[in-house]
Amino acid sequence: MTLDILKRAALGLSGAQATSAGHRPRGVLFFAGPTGTGKTEMAKTVAQLLFDSEEAYLRFDMSEFSAAHAADRLVGAPPGYVGYEAGGELTRAVRADPFRVILFDEIEKAHQGVMDKFLQLLEDGRLTDGQGVTTYFSECVLIFTSNLGVQHTDPKTEQRVWDVHPKDDYSDLAKRVKQNIRHHFEAEVGRPELMNRFGGNVVVFGFITGPPAEEVLDLSIDNIAAALWESQDIRLEISPRARGQLGTYCLRDPYAGGRGIGMALETHLINPLARSIFEIRPESLRGTLRVTDVTEDPEDGSVDLRVEHDRDRG
Repeated sequence: MTLDILKRAALGLSGAQATSAGHRPRGVLFFAGPTGTGKTEMAKTVAQLLFDSEEAYLRFDMSEFSAAHAADRLVGAPPGYVGYEAGGELTRAVRADPFRVILFDEIEKAHQGVMDKFLQLLEDGRLTDGQGVTTYFSECVLIFTSNLGVQHTDPKTEQRVWDVHPKDDYSDLAKRVKQNIRHHFEAEVGRPELMNRFGGNVVVFGFITGPPAEEVLDLSIDNIAAALWESQDIRLEISPRARGQLGTYCLRDPYAGGRGIGMALETHLINPLARSIFEIRPESLRGTLRVTDVTEDPEDGSVDLRVEHDRDRG
């Protein structure tokens, strides 16, 4: 679905079904699903794909726009209020460079006044700031992300409970998440028209499990090896046995997502590897470090590596 929407945006067909598409954004996407499943990374990739630069990516964390008058930060304060001269963060950035992917992260945390601005933006593709200047978003791709629909708070225990699970069939998971999101905007926020503006552009990300999780782990290990080579001229090799052990330790919690894989890898490889390097003496380490065994203490969770060092000659 994401590719279909991007192809439509590239051809200028967004909103083509309307009598007049006006200044509607080039594309609109709503990324939903569990945390750590790549929603933000996908937004960066879209920026690279469409505009050939990650510099075209602009992110707004909606947790910072949850207070009253938060909308003023986006479009600027009205005349007579503090910050009037500065203008809005969003409108100012788009006027400076209209070819952007704009990410509104965790939309459910935004204040109602900000929601109203989103309605206007999605319908008309333009916003008028506090200084009376109109900014057009017709060259922008707008991406909204949310963790809505995957968890709820149990009214009895007040604990967070998962509504979806890694073993769920993806079609069932996506259907349940979309239903929960619609219920949130209609019943809790009272903005059913906002959900209608997103229409069929809601893309649900599933849990990272199986081969995709293995790929994330391998990519992360490659990044560690590249950083070690660049900073210390040390080649890192992981034996098949050690790689299997890292997979067992780092992929055992599918609810943690890709971010959880990275955190587990920091505990099970980076930290003990740094400790081993300093024990061998960094200044004499030029060569290859081969990790042959990874052992976790079940009592305290500490990790030990078995490392072999082949020093370069000459």
